[in-house]
Amino acid sequence: MALPEWIKKFGTDAACQAYLSSQHWPDGLDCRRCDGRKYWTIQRSDRTTPLYECAGCHYQASVTGGTIFHRTQVALSM
Repeated sequence: MALPEWIKKFGTDAACQAYLSSQHWPDGLDCRRCDGRKYWTIQRSDRTTPLYECAGCHYQASVTGGTIFHRTQVALSM
């Protein structure tokens, strides 16, 4: 993929988060602990991406978990 195409597709944090989310949860977010489908979004000031917390068991997941962005504090679009 050429750089202009890359920037068009992944040039914002929102675009990167949407792509990672679609790869993690192609059928929608589901909890890996209890298979729950209801969740809250948690945005913390010390994180660049939101956390998703299961309404049933309170497990927290992130779109960056298990990727090269795991535990990084840089913007995804950088």
